[in-house]
Amino acid sequence: MKQALMDIMVAMMPAMKPMVWLGISMMFIGFVALVLRITLGKTSLLKTTLKWTGGILLGLGSFFVIAQFMGMWLGASPKINFGDPAKFEFILYQFWQIGLVGLAGGIVYWLTQKKM
Repeated sequence: MKQALMDIMVAMMPAMKPMVWLGISMMFIGFVALVLRITLGKTSLLKTTLKWTGGILLGLGSFFVIAQFMGMWLGASPKINFGDPAKFEFILYQFWQIGLVGLAGGIVYWLTQKKM
């Protein structure tokens, strides 16, 4: 069972970096929508944008936190390298750090669309 889970984790590693970039783009889109919503007032499009970006960030953040704990349970230390391995640059972030940022942004955007 553990070997099958480890194989799944190894197979998913190439998809982790695009998910991080998706989360970064959702943070940016949500921030722009939040600023516009504060300055322009209640707009249905901005509320919907905040709802979707918040939901996507909550999902991605939860996924990364769960992946961190599953990786630790399997005896691995899941990290993402944002450096260039060809130049021997290693800028490593653990999954829980990325997930925590996604969860925080998702909560802010989700609650903001409900309050305003």
